Amino acid sequence: MSGMRAEDKGITGQWLGLIRAWSVFCRARRAVWVCAVAAAMGLWCLPCAADTARLTLGVGGLSFPSADPDVIPLVEATENPVSVDVWVRGSGSGISNLSCFAAGDLVSGSAVIPIDRVSWVAQGNGFISGVMSKIDSQPVGQWFGKNVNAHGSLSFRLLNSWNYETGFYTQSMTYTLISY
Repeated sequence: MSGMRAEDKGITGQWLGLIRAWSVFCRARRAVWVCAVAAAMGLWCLPCAADTARLTLGVGGLSFPSADPDVIPLVEATENPVSVDVWVRGSGSGISNLSCFAAGDLVSGSAVIPIDRVSWVAQGNGFISGVMSKIDSQPVGQWFGKNVNAHGSLSFRLLNSWNYETGFYTQSMTYTLISY
C-alpha cells in the first residue's frame, strides 16, 4: 500500500447498516504503521509503530429487526456476535489500541437516529464494551506486548424507541488499529 490512501486507488463503497466486512493487512519493515479500516471501504496505512498489523471484522453489515419498544427495549443486531481478530508483530513499546469513530448519526432520508443509541458488548481478552460516538473515537480494545493475537467478538444493540421513523438507516464507521 506504500502510504497510498484507498481513495487514490479507486476503492469506494457505501456502508450499509453499521458495519461492512473489512480486513486490512499492512506491512512494513522497520517502519511505523497505523492501519485504519473504514466501513465505507476507505483504508489507509500511515506511519505508526508496528512492523505488521492486521484487523479483521467478520460481517458484511448489521441490521436491527423491528420490535415493540415496550417489550424489547434493546434490539440485538441479527448478525451478532461480530467476530474481531487483531494481529500485531511490532518493534515499538508494545501497546496496541483499537478504536472506532462514527461519521455521524444513523440517517434515512430526513429521519435521524442518534448514533449514541447504538452500543456494543465486547467478549475476549483486551476487548472493551462501549457506545458509538460521532464526537470522539471510542476504545474497542487494548493490548500490551509486541506480539498480539487477539480474538474476540462485538454484539451490537440499538436502544429501541417509538420515536424512530421506519426506514433504511446508514452511516460510516472507521475502526483504527494503532500499535506503538
